[in-house]
Amino acid sequence: MSQIPSPLLLRFGEFELDEGTFELRRGGAALAVQPKVLDLIVYLARHRDRVVTKDELLRELWSGVAVSEASLSQAVSAARRALGDSSTEPAVLRTVRGKGFRFVAAAEPVASISLTETLLDTERQTQARAALGSLFSIPVPESEVPSTDVDSSRGGAMNATLPHLFVILRADAPRDLGAAVSLVGVRAVHIGRGTERRVTHAPDGKAGQVLLTLPGDALSRRHARLVLDGERWTVEDLGSSNGTWLDGKRVQGRQALAMGDVLEVGHTLLTLGTHQRITGLDPEVDARAEPASLLGSVLPELRALERDLLRVAGSAQDVWIEGEAGVGKSALARELHGISGRPGPLVVLRATDTDVVELEREVARARGGALLLETVDELLPEHRARLAALLLVVPEVRVLATSRASYAHCYAAQGAPELLQRFGGFRCSLPPLRHRLADLGTLLVRVLGRQSAGDVTLDAAAALALARHTWPGNLPELEACVRAARELAGAPRLELSHLPPALRGLG
Repeated sequence: MSQIPSPLLLRFGEFELDEGTFELRRGGAALAVQPKVLDLIVYLARHRDRVVTKDELLRELWSGVAVSEASLSQAVSAARRALGDSSTEPAVLRTVRGKGFRFVAAAEPVASISLTETLLDTERQTQARAALGSLFSIPVPESEVPSTDVDSSRGGAMNATLPHLFVILRADAPRDLGAAVSLVGVRAVHIGRGTERRVTHAPDGKAGQVLLTLPGDALSRRHARLVLDGERWTVEDLGSSNGTWLDGKRVQGRQALAMGDVLEVGHTLLTLGTHQRITGLDPEVDARAEPASLLGSVLPELRALERDLLRVAGSAQDVWIEGEAGVGKSALARELHGISGRPGPLVVLRATDTDVVELEREVARARGGALLLETVDELLPEHRARLAALLLVVPEVRVLATSRASYAHCYAAQGAPELLQRFGGFRCSLPPLRHRLADLGTLLVRVLGRQSAGDVTLDAAAALALARHTWPGNLPELEACVRAARELAGAPRLELSHLPPALRGLG
């Protein structure tokens, strides 16, 4: 019986490579690295005594999958970015021309691990890999599509999920934005009136307790209480003057809560949710502290995505953004270019109005800047192939692509894989508005603009109607709905009767 090698645990420079926990750490903090890229780093580190050929890497890391050397090159580039390494002056991964690659950093083993620990760590690694595929972005099966995808919404996720209480929206002051409150280790949340929104863990030394104070005359000093009863949460009104409401019905006694239920306490909407544990990310956030963030989200997965987008914003890395119509893909691409520092312009190329001559002109115009390919999934196959060839001639162009179809779907359609392979390094997916209930208040302020939103208020019924709508048209529908309501109201105060009939249940 062959001996099972112990998981690698190396320290080199600022980094630790831990095969057992499947992590690359820098200064003790885990980095967001796509699994295939981390596999590559581990393999080269394990065989650091020799040059590893390209054929060996393709055979060992992409076993059974027909891929080109382009996929390997993209994985190596992603590995160097994670390690802060350079292809011209390599300190960790050196290219041996005509041969392959070698791990050259001075490394020392941290500790040896027993066979029993090896088996346990292998199981944990399998669980961690499974968790990486469970978030917003659509997974790309390695058996179908060669990928070195640094999928940021998955990056750094651990196997556990964390319970949260989200502040969705304060109806009488939407500009207060949202917040996420961690419920890890919490058994009761006490909600009452205060001069400002504040979260206090273990008030008066009471472990497992949280005090959430909210401003507003409609709240009582002791308004409501959430209690963890076994494995489920319950809500109880504490004799408040205006009551506690669950999905539009007044709470009587103690009632069970399900994830996604909407609570109303004194014109503030709340909801419960479970989300992935993200390494290095504070589970709590107040959107008021980050009003100008890229995604305007209090959800851990989207905050992790934003963190990684900010990391790649200033690089030449091509970026693929997929999601339904209206989720903000093009707006995100424009913001990325705006903060990139690239001297050239952002040139927008729409799939529906392109021809070969225009392709050549627009690619040339984007030199030194970026080319935004909107709805790249609708680009004709011959235009994809021509564009891929043009981009090879003008390498100073960064490509940002948006797509309604998933990358896996586009790749399976065999529409110029040379173009699609450019996005093997960084792809992400934006979720629809119906999956971002916790962000509703922040997004409402964004679509109106902070100045316009400053004087807008809603009654509790209108706020609940917004929270319960499924928003098939996503952000444009939200904006159109609220702007129409303002016209019907003739004043900043929006009531249920001012909302479109579909939101009032009138079809």
